[in-house]
Amino acid sequence: MAPAQNDPPAATIPDALWVGGMIRDALAGHGLDSHLEQADDLSTARVIDVHGTEWVLANLVNRLRAQRPRTRWPEAVAAHVDSMLASTSRPAPQSLAPEQLRPLLRCQLTPEVPNQRTDVSYGRRFATGVLEVLCLSGPESVLTLPRAVVENLSIGIDEAFERARDNTDAEPVGELFRIDDSVLGITGESPFIASRAMNMARLSADIIGPAPQGISFAIPNRSLLLYTVMTVQGWRQQVTDLIQVCETVLTSDDFYHPGGLLCRDLFYWSPQGRIEPLGGPEIDAEGNRSLHIRPAEEFMRQMGLSGRH
Repeated sequence: MAPAQNDPPAATIPDALWVGGMIRDALAGHGLDSHLEQADDLSTARVIDVHGTEWVLANLVNRLRAQRPRTRWPEAVAAHVDSMLASTSRPAPQSLAPEQLRPLLRCQLTPEVPNQRTDVSYGRRFATGVLEVLCLSGPESVLTLPRAVVENLSIGIDEAFERARDNTDAEPVGELFRIDDSVLGITGESPFIASRAMNMARLSADIIGPAPQGISFAIPNRSLLLYTVMTVQGWRQQVTDLIQVCETVLTSDDFYHPGGLLCRDLFYWSPQGRIEPLGGPEIDAEGNRSLHIRPAEEFMRQMGLSGRH
């Protein structure tokens, strides 16, 4: 089974009204008055409760369309509201004792973009354009920790990253699926599937299997990892297949990306633990899009291409 596909139609006004109404009903069940604004445009539609909290509808509606039959939307919306209200009543992360904090920590890969709303300048670079940041994981929600919070946790940042990585390595995988002869995918409901690429050696040992020549991979969104186990004889076709599959996933309207797109590029992991850029899409000055493959040093060495032109 491939990643979740958007069988429902594109965003419509009725869905904004319907889901907005369900959110208002759920909030009323918690004793909170609210009103719906800008319901004629799903991209800006939102419910605003009595405390001034904005419940933006677009992401929720798109997620429901991709992951739930319409008959299950009411229960999913109610669970979403319950979860969000519960998260706002939880203790602040910096108030948690070490023994409370450690099991909740996760590492998550996130795009490195300027002017992010959440200050993740403490993040550690996984690869060009991708940061590894700290999160707090709950049953229904994930909280990205900003710098001001990380600096005041009850444990130091190095220990926080170490424990978060261990917990991320233990995140369950929902499904391993084959796309073609050489390209496979790992997906699941966990928002940390792609983040398991941070410890590719562990992922290889637990799920992928032996990879003596390394693994080429892509992380289009947080819940999907595409990969091919490299061979010296077939590397050229393998990388071509992977970049084409990745491009389809990135550009097709049929695929839903939980949390938005994570990264458009391909990477290579060597058995020595090195991560290198491998290729990806490029847009030239005229706006034309093309795909390129540019192996780096370790890939060339593993494939026996060092010194060749």
